[in-house]
Amino acid sequence: MIPVRALLVFDTSALHHFALADRLDVLGSFVEGHVAVTTNAVRQELERSAARDGWLGLLSAADWLVTRHVDDLDELVPLGRWLERTGAGRYDRGEATVLAHAEVHRGVAIMDDRRATRLGRRFGVEVHGTLRIIADACAAGRTSAAAVAGLIDTLRASGARYPCDGAGFGEWMRANPSRPVERRQVRIIR
Repeated sequence: MIPVRALLVFDTSALHHFALADRLDVLGSFVEGHVAVTTNAVRQELERSAARDGWLGLLSAADWLVTRHVDDLDELVPLGRWLERTGAGRYDRGEATVLAHAEVHRGVAIMDDRRATRLGRRFGVEVHGTLRIIADACAAGRTSAAAVAGLIDTLRASGARYPCDGAGFGEWMRANPSRPVERRQVRIIR
């Protein structure tokens, strides 16, 4: 389980697919009680996609999501390490900034890319995918597995790659229960 009032650092995937489904507001309601941020590099990736696909206004309206630059002095060295670890390709820069920000500020990286998830965990960053956000919202009573089944299918139809469809989400939650995570002290930079 993601700790209460955790700093959630979003990579492109969840934001992109919820925006394509016109459900960024729902994602915002799922992370209520947490501090939700993304990095400027991820924001730039999203803006390019949004301009192409016509959902830029949705991204601007997501007032629950704050954009952070990863350029503070204490972030630069970790960012360099993450750029090297991820390979620093065109599509890896956003992931590198998310992992660096989560590492430095003791946040939780939210990403669905398997390679980046394994890499983050290997080097000590807490990483969860979009389904964990949805499952935790179910556990908190904000929604139910039955209520989100259609949403999960819509996200998958937009290209999201999850290990289950909407009908299988309840089974996925039972097979992947939320586990308590050590409480982290979150340092928020204004």
